[in-house]
Amino acid sequence: MKTSGRKWVWVLGILIIALFLLSLKKTPEKLVYGVSFSRFHTDELKLDWKETYLALLNDLGVKHFRFSAHWPNTEPKEGKYNFSELDFQMREAKAKNATVIMAVGRRLPGWPECHIPEWAKDLSMEEQQAKILKLIETTVNRYKGYSNILYWQVENEMFLTGFSRANCGSLDREFLQRD
Repeated sequence: MKTSGRKWVWVLGILIIALFLLSLKKTPEKLVYGVSFSRFHTDELKLDWKETYLALLNDLGVKHFRFSAHWPNTEPKEGKYNFSELDFQMREAKAKNATVIMAVGRRLPGWPECHIPEWAKDLSMEEQQAKILKLIETTVNRYKGYSNILYWQVENEMFLTGFSRANCGSLDREFLQRD
């Protein structure tokens, strides 16, 4: 057998073993699906955000959400916060016993991943990071009393840099490790 033929046998063997091992993995008894919802993306699609959200919650019966506190929407002017949309979403989710993962920071779900308000674009990275930490603190303090928030997602998939370097810059591990 030629060397290239042996490589294919090895690849096929490894694939068969991997598939076998995956088949041994216990599957969950019940799959739980949820929806990422953001005002930012409904605006992009030219949809009425409130109507879209209420349709997901009431018509489709979605019970698990991930909301995004996009920095430009949440702090449109430096130090001036707008939580009206998130307040509405949180109140409605709680009233319908829906659970929430709240994403907050500069890098959030969706594309492009990094969202910086106009007023912060000319700030140095160090100044931006200080503002981001303040945004995170303010958002967490506002919603920490909601028992239906199961998790906080601070920055989205920061270690997956392949898709976002052009828009987000390089990874700053020190920033991610701050308390």
